[in-house]
Amino acid sequence: MEMWIPVAETWRIPTLVVFVAMLVMMILDILTGLAVAWSENRVSSTISRRGMVRKVLMILLVGATGLAKLVLIQLQPEILILPIIAMSAGFFAASEFISVMEHAAILGISNPFTRRLAQDLSSAVDGEVSERQTEAVNKPLL
Repeated sequence: MEMWIPVAETWRIPTLVVFVAMLVMMILDILTGLAVAWSENRVSSTISRRGMVRKVLMILLVGATGLAKLVLIQLQPEILILPIIAMSAGFFAASEFISVMEHAAILGISNPFTRRLAQDLSSAVDGEVSERQTEAVNKPLL
């Protein structure tokens, strides 16, 4: 039985698609993170291991959400309409996408979205702005 997320009355997205999108974003995050580390000569197995553990935990949390939904369905069958599995996978996919865009900005791949994102995130994180982020924000589009 395939689960569907009601996005609008006439448009639906299967939960599997959201989960696959999360996995793709994770792979892109790993690749772009390695590219940033390599470009800055800061490749570290400790940092890489920590990132991999985070990603495994994200996948486990989505799985735990699925198990929780199965339990909730037994207690309250109406809960079946709630797309909590896709919502948790979608949250993690969005988080990974933001990370990919941060890496793109640091690598100098600039577009209006990455510029604004780098600017907002730079000011949000303890007010610290790295030299690379400042360059990425101020770099012209063309």
